[in-house]
Amino acid sequence: MTTDRPWACLVALLAALAGACAESGASQPANSPEDREVATGKEPTTYQRSRSLGHYSTLDGKFGVILDRRTEVIKARLDGSNDVKVLAASGGPHGTTEYRSDDGSIWLRVDEHGSVLLFQGPEQEQGVEVVHDADAEPLD
Repeated sequence: MTTDRPWACLVALLAALAGACAESGASQPANSPEDREVATGKEPTTYQRSRSLGHYSTLDGKFGVILDRRTEVIKARLDGSNDVKVLAASGGPHGTTEYRSDDGSIWLRVDEHGSVLLFQGPEQEQGVEVVHDADAEPLD
């Protein structure tokens, strides 16, 4: 057996598959670059919209919050609570965005890289890092 034989078999197999695809009308594989959404900045992609609702937890898992940013009205609910808070976005230190409740308490601070800090009360000056760890139901 020569070393060219396996390559010849592979080329024949690929040619047969290409012919079958052409006969079935399939011109491109699923998930081809032409099928993927591209973030243009004009509107969010499906993936970006899916990330606007989710559950966030501290790294040790002791605290969590559901954040719902699907609409202009941003909502949050701490784990174990039924109280849904409406949050307003405002500028924070060092180019961050802060999400505050109507009493002015900081709930979350997000930096330009997407890192999120959770503040657990008005007397807490330093937030605790949280990560997106699960999908969540909308806070309606």
